[in-house]
Amino acid sequence: MSSVKKITSLTDAYQLYAEFFPIRKKNVKTAIVRYLLPYPGLKLDFQVFPERPLTPSQVAKVMELASKLNIKDFSDIDRVLGWQEKVFIDLDTTPLNRSVYKSCLKHFLTWCQEQGLLNPKDYDNWTIPVCYPSAERNQGYGYKADHPITNRHTLVPYRLKLEELSEHAQKQFREFEAFWLDPHYSDRRPIPGAVEEMTYEICFRCNLQLLGWRILDKVNYYHQMREYAHQMQAKNPQYDSDWLLVNPCPPIWIENLNEKYPPKAIDQVTLEDLIPVIDIHPGSLNTWIVNDIPKQDLFSNNSQELLDAIQAELSAKNASLSFSLTTKLVQALQQSQKNDEIEVLRSIVQRDQAKERVKLLAEQTAQSVRGFLNDYIKWLKYQHNPLNTVDGYRISSNYILKFYHAELNLAKFLYRHITDPVMYPDYRDIAVIMELRRMRSEEEKTPSKPSNINPIKRNPAWRELAQLPKKLLELCSPRLKVDEQWNTNLGRLRTQRAVARDFQRYLIMMFFLTVCPDRQHVVRELRVHDTLRLYHLNWETGTHEEAPWDTRSRRYKVYYNTHTKLYYLDSADAKDAIGNIPRDPKGKPFEWVVELDATQTKTDRESSYRVPKIYNPELQAWLYGREDYSETWHNWPSNSGKKQKSPYRAEQFHWCGYVIPETKQLLGFRDIFQPGHDYIFTQTNGKPHSIKSLKEVYENIIWGQCGVRANPHGVRSSATSYFERQGMTDAERKSLAILKNHSPEMQDSSAYNKLQALEKTALASRMITENFLKEHGLNPDDYGLL
Repeated sequence: MSSVKKITSLTDAYQLYAEFFPIRKKNVKTAIVRYLLPYPGLKLDFQVFPERPLTPSQVAKVMELASKLNIKDFSDIDRVLGWQEKVFIDLDTTPLNRSVYKSCLKHFLTWCQEQGLLNPKDYDNWTIPVCYPSAERNQGYGYKADHPITNRHTLVPYRLKLEELSEHAQKQFREFEAFWLDPHYSDRRPIPGAVEEMTYEICFRCNLQLLGWRILDKVNYYHQMREYAHQMQAKNPQYDSDWLLVNPCPPIWIENLNEKYPPKAIDQVTLEDLIPVIDIHPGSLNTWIVNDIPKQDLFSNNSQELLDAIQAELSAKNASLSFSLTTKLVQALQQSQKNDEIEVLRSIVQRDQAKERVKLLAEQTAQSVRGFLNDYIKWLKYQHNPLNTVDGYRISSNYILKFYHAELNLAKFLYRHITDPVMYPDYRDIAVIMELRRMRSEEEKTPSKPSNINPIKRNPAWRELAQLPKKLLELCSPRLKVDEQWNTNLGRLRTQRAVARDFQRYLIMMFFLTVCPDRQHVVRELRVHDTLRLYHLNWETGTHEEAPWDTRSRRYKVYYNTHTKLYYLDSADAKDAIGNIPRDPKGKPFEWVVELDATQTKTDRESSYRVPKIYNPELQAWLYGREDYSETWHNWPSNSGKKQKSPYRAEQFHWCGYVIPETKQLLGFRDIFQPGHDYIFTQTNGKPHSIKSLKEVYENIIWGQCGVRANPHGVRSSATSYFERQGMTDAERKSLAILKNHSPEMQDSSAYNKLQALEKTALASRMITENFLKEHGLNPDDYGLL
């Protein structure tokens, strides 16, 4: 064993190996001298050419280099074999020679590892396997659509599409969008500022839905719903719907509704069909003035009697004289032939009269908007429960409030030039907006009975959820399950797009379970350098430092170390000169931190929490890609449309991410969807996730693996219930509350086990992370918080 301790160089290791395996020494020497040490990172001082043997002097130089190289620099066997692959490609080595000399080098390095000459191998228990663990992705619960949560009826679509509208209406919508979303909107905007795109999207869809109803023939739609129900029953005899039992003739109130709101031509509808605009601005009163003062009978020619009436009104503290009394004053002046005074009073009378007309019309408009929305909600409720049965589907109060919010936002846009924000802040001079606010308040206070829910809808327990990430990680494997018909050793390579979809599914679920059980909008709106930042946290000094940001490439100027799973400013801390990953980097480590400002939390206060290291490898692969020399990503990606004749492809990329073989460009899996936005997660069509699309991703995961119907918000209550039963301390309880961005009132509600007020997130983050790692037998030092 003493001789082993003296071995430090590659040459020493080879000579000892030759003593044990004299028959193999020649091939192993060729594998090292010819096909390993010419790797560029090892800095051989001469070039090796294909089909040109090395001269004795060149061999001597190579062996001299080998004597200077520390054998421990070759500890990462997969990576060293990757270096050899690069030399194979440069020398255009035949498949037969590649197979022979790769096997020889692997045998040599494995023996060195067994002898203790190399650093111990890192056994990573949380890695993506080479192949699917089984042939089935899901647990076989059938189609989710066959297990509806409620008995809600599917409606015949009537929501309009933007491109169907006239150019004028489309222009209105573009202006409407800029009013709410563009922070540099140049026109008048009496609101604090822009809103989130997702908030506007809900408003946009609701307004298109109301415009679709405005052009709808309600009687004809009634017959369409009946016909649709019978068509569905003809396709599926098990189909059940109240629309199968309704009368062939529509109710009289629907006919009346059709007369009250006759269908308009689609090219004639505008936003004013939803919110009529009444100009109450003082400058527009001239259009409402009637020139003739209405003639009224004088009740007396007695000047004293007129003065007494004026004094009586003024003593009653009227702000101004009544219209009738002012008229009598004009008539009195006429008798006295005071023409100038008459004109002044006439102008006053006319403007007061115009104000009264405008005010009355504005109030009538507000009532008409209330009636319009009430009629629509009544009609909508009927569509979902036409027989008004006790167990029928009832649209929720939250759904109704979406339409009130949408019309309120539309009214703020249409009345932006009319309101006086100085005298009447927050649109308090606009009758229709005040009426919509009253409607919203009334709906919020109205008790509502929820619809009957299928028992299949439930929130999975926290421990049940905690088992999902490992399954989802396995589904990220680049190869299908081994199939003897195709390959005796490895399964068939999957498409890059399919693997990328699974990476995103894994990261979304892992965020809820290891980062924070936060509201889904935080995940949906997660952005690098916005809500997700790279910080170096110095706990001794209590300071933090953000990594430098490159505005052109839209990414941080850092390097990812695959061993520590952290980021560094110096490339040498991520990969040394040879090409190895430093195990003990010297630079400052940077870690991901979720940072939310007051506008992004329900409690209107800032919040932040750390991201554990277990999340970083797949996040790096998703955003930017990462180097990976393991067998998992060998021969990745597949050559689509080309049959691979040998187990060695023309070039190995050693890349966990999206690869464009034609250009040899190495990217993150996210780039395969060509997103037109900077949110971290994206739909496969390149658009940002909507509330519905992200909810569907979560629901599909839960249904496929657990066989229940659940939404992302349920993770919050599952986490609270579980850690409460585990006996949280008061400090952990408060920390969990602020981690979830709860108000003290909500945290104390029965829905969340009456948890108390909240303060900081550190204890909760550590509690959640370490519990997850404990469940899977993982080392917190390797995968937990820094």
